[in-house]
Amino acid sequence: METKSFKVVVAAAGTPVRASVTPLWCHSYVVIPWHENTGKAWVGAAAMVKATGVNVHTYLPVPHENIVVSWNNRGEYSRSFDLSRIWIDADVNGEAVIITYNLL
Repeated sequence: METKSFKVVVAAAGTPVRASVTPLWCHSYVVIPWHENTGKAWVGAAAMVKATGVNVHTYLPVPHENIVVSWNNRGEYSRSFDLSRIWIDADVNGEAVIITYNLL
């Protein structure tokens, strides 16, 4: 299994950013808030609405020295998830997440 990762930066809070601009199929992935974030990071679908929770998969709170919350998915097949269908938003301009994914 090969593991890779990349950083997704949300330039403008409230404007979700696609995790991958091209199809990127993987077996599993984990989303971790960037260690310098000061606000929540959000994970969801294209039409994510943070205020109502529509198409929001989860939010990641501000990371602390002793606790970092992450969100992950693991599939049964080598091409279970397409990261181009995952969107990231933030409460603060310029904040980010790290996405680590596994290829079989």
